[in-house]
Parts: sequence; C-alpha cells; structure tokens
Amino acid sequence: FKLPGSELESAKSLPGGGQFEPMAGRPMGGWVQVSTAGEAHWRSLAEQALAYVASIAPAKASPKKR
Repeated sequence: FKLPGSELESAKSLPGGGQFEPMAGRPMGGWVQVSTAGEAHWRSLAEQALAYVASIAPAKASPKKR
C-alpha cells in the first residue's frame, strides 16, 4: 500500500506489516506490505491508499527527445 508518513508508520507496526522491498536491499519509499497476518486491515489500508494517491498531483511528463 502507498501511504503518507504517519499512516505508513502505523501500517508498518500492524501484524505482518513492514517496509515493501521488492528486491533485497532495495526498499520502496512510501510503500508498506502487510501479509495475511494483518489481512483484517487490508480494506482500510486500501481505502487510505486510494485517497492518498488520488490527492497526489500527477507528475509532469518530461519532454521527449527528438
């Protein structure tokens, strides 16, 4: 789940929660993973993540090189 600061830290402390690290030694900032041990929280986390990413302004595309 992609979450902002305090919500991210709270999610990391849930059962089965931790920093999302898709490759060993390469954690993704702003992301948390919650295993099935914390599945009771998944819906709430998904709703928080959806609200958060909806509030982020889209990144501006860099001009294409010709």
